[in-house]
Amino acid sequence: MFTVRIEGVEELKRSLSDIGQKQLPYATALAITRVAKSVEQRLLADMSSAFKPASPYVAHSTFSTAATKQNLTATIGLKDIKPAGGTAPAVLLKEHFTGGLRGNKPFEKAIASLGGLPSGWRAIPGSGIKLDAYGNPSRREIGEMLGALRSHLQIYKGRGKRMMLTGYFIVPVGAPTHLHPGIYKRLDRAAIKAMFIFVQSARYRKVIDFERNAVEVVAREFQPTFDAAFRDAIRSAR
Repeated sequence: MFTVRIEGVEELKRSLSDIGQKQLPYATALAITRVAKSVEQRLLADMSSAFKPASPYVAHSTFSTAATKQNLTATIGLKDIKPAGGTAPAVLLKEHFTGGLRGNKPFEKAIASLGGLPSGWRAIPGSGIKLDAYGNPSRREIGEMLGALRSHLQIYKGRGKRMMLTGYFIVPVGAPTHLHPGIYKRLDRAAIKAMFIFVQSARYRKVIDFERNAVEVVAREFQPTFDAAFRDAIRSAR
């Protein structure tokens, strides 16, 4: 998160006329709020550039608060409220701002609870799972996969000697098989598709310098925004 706070208002207030003193807190709060919104818009633009194409989740992941005459402070950041069936943006996206290893996603925690994903490992989409327009694995397929694995559901396909089991199965880390550790779906005797592949780490590089960009916006916009807000406040004073 980034906080915009203006200090020295009381010193400035003493140098103004009575009307100016009365309108100063309002103009300052208005300027802080407008600049905070500009910082949020810059954050969204940076995220849209980094995550192409940006999903609705990303587009609605930021927030900014409004300053008041009593509290000349505004805060900008990523929402830390968990959406239904998902992860809070402040948790899911933080590695793009800091770099380093990412945390476990909800479906990875579910796989780990089944004994399939050791600590320190991550699951990345395989060639067999559908991706949406934003490159994310299909929630419907993830739900179907986890449900089948939890219930050990397998489906008999074919007849007589050709009858065989189809369905999802986990190849654990260290298993003596030519298949890479992960989750697979058997379609028939000859066809297996990889739903998720297990990897030992998933490291992100820092792609958004939020604090530096926010400081640039504040340095560029606050003074002219405040001047305009103060002039309007004096003009409209009664």
